[in-house]
Amino acid sequence: MPLTEIEGKYSYPITTKLQLFKTGFSAFKNWKEKVFFYLCMEDAAIWEPVFGFSYSDNTSFEKSMIEFYSKKIEEKKHFFNNALNNNKKTI
Repeated sequence: MPLTEIEGKYSYPITTKLQLFKTGFSAFKNWKEKVFFYLCMEDAAIWEPVFGFSYSDNTSFEKSMIEFYSKKIEEKKHFFNNALNNNKKTI
């Protein structure tokens, strides 16, 4: 795949990126609610067609990511606390 210069850096053309990211993201369709997917340093022009949305700014992105990760951490705490309590009952 040929690289093109974009803003002083070499990268794949947008059409190639769209094809790669759409294919990759669709392969994880069963994980969409379980994993926080994002495209590091990619423009909204890539996010929109791949994810169906984009963030208006970095602050919005960070807020969404922190909320998602915080929820996952709480879920894991609950899971491990339940496992620990169930294990204590069997001892």
